[in-house]
Amino acid sequence: MHILDFSYDDLLEIVKRVRVADIHSWIQTCKAFASLRNPHLALPLQLLRVATEHDLSPDILEVPAAAPAVELIVTRPQRLQNLLLHEALNGQALVCYPTTIRDEKIVEAKIVPGGRWLVTITDQVGVGAVGNQPMMCRVWDLNLTQEESDLKPCATLPLSIGVSHNSGQLWLRRSTEGNTAQIWVFADGLRVIEFDPNDQERPLRLLRIIEIEGMDTSEGVGLHGDYVFNVVGWTITLLNWVTGRKQAFEFEAPALVESNFHVLSIGPEGLVVLDQIDDTISFYAMPDSRLGAEDRSEPAQEITKTLSILRRVKRITIQGIVSYDLDPHHWPPVNRPYSARQPATAVIRFPQHLVYVQYPSNPWEADLDRLPLTFDLPPGSSEPAAYRRTMDGNVVGVGVRGFDVHFLMKDGSQSVQTFEHEFGDNFTRKFVCPFGGVIGSFGTSHRVDKIYLWKVDGSS
Repeated sequence: MHILDFSYDDLLEIVKRVRVADIHSWIQTCKAFASLRNPHLALPLQLLRVATEHDLSPDILEVPAAAPAVELIVTRPQRLQNLLLHEALNGQALVCYPTTIRDEKIVEAKIVPGGRWLVTITDQVGVGAVGNQPMMCRVWDLNLTQEESDLKPCATLPLSIGVSHNSGQLWLRRSTEGNTAQIWVFADGLRVIEFDPNDQERPLRLLRIIEIEGMDTSEGVGLHGDYVFNVVGWTITLLNWVTGRKQAFEFEAPALVESNFHVLSIGPEGLVVLDQIDDTISFYAMPDSRLGAEDRSEPAQEITKTLSILRRVKRITIQGIVSYDLDPHHWPPVNRPYSARQPATAVIRFPQHLVYVQYPSNPWEADLDRLPLTFDLPPGSSEPAAYRRTMDGNVVGVGVRGFDVHFLMKDGSQSVQTFEHEFGDNFTRKFVCPFGGVIGSFGTSHRVDKIYLWKVDGSS
């Protein structure tokens, strides 16, 4: 049977069940799939193409049955980008939805890529509560928001009691098979939680706890692909959570100077690393990689005799920015959760500038040929805290204070648009989902008692 012989409903069922990893082979072997020229195939296959190009799971996208609803999902990312390009968000209003949770504060919040499920990590508030109660992982169904009734979480899982001020770090990933969402939380180890909205009894299920003993977690941990890592001074500790192998390395430099390293990408060949003190981005080769095994032209610094040295094989300088002092204000988050070479973006905040970089996971030395883009922070606007990559590689972010929406474009231009809001200049927890067409926030008290939302397709 040829793919053209399937009915629309059959194709949609395939979309709901296929592994994202299989779609690449379909594109290579099926001309009808690759071209999308057949009207019969267009909507379901476009949905699959969006899923594979942006590493999304079809199940995460919550595929509906009706063709108009599928078309809304397929076109939603481009419709949001068009609104941003035409600066059409100015003056738009956020809708406030009260919730049933009154006594918890937000630690972290992110949206599963389809735009329906909001994941929050919360802690207790009130006298004697902090430190004595577990943090909570909650999932909210944004399709159930109604102004006339309180929104309640659709799934809840208690976590361990927070053991450091960085407990609650949150990452969203798809499963290895590509058909379910996974929630990774740093809380007394790295907890891997499966979210299955179709499981009515246990939609949140703890899969495993990755122990990270021997790491200094006082500044939190990073998660890229198969690696959990942290950087302290000149030392980076890498834990391959798949194999369980843990290694510590020293960064190479011609001379031992004050530096502050932030890892932008990790893979078997090497690391892309930002030094936020001297404004450089470098590629460091793994010792057992091809580049790491080559002879050095100059000796590395003598820091320790017990750790292997990561050899710096390439370096670029970010031009035209005001550097940090010895205390950088921001750890640049990177949306790069998978070990395959996928396009991914980071925005690095400097005192007067935003710097856009795009390096794939599993980086190579040649990836540094793509130079960073530097944007001036517009006067009076607050820098973005939550930001995500759009389908065309641009970036949309929401300001720390108030509700400025920054749109950074690959051609070097930018715009800042402002929603109507009631936050003033208060700091609030923001979230944004370009693929789901959702932008939102919580109340100024940092509590989860109110969720503010704007949707491309309006409120459900």
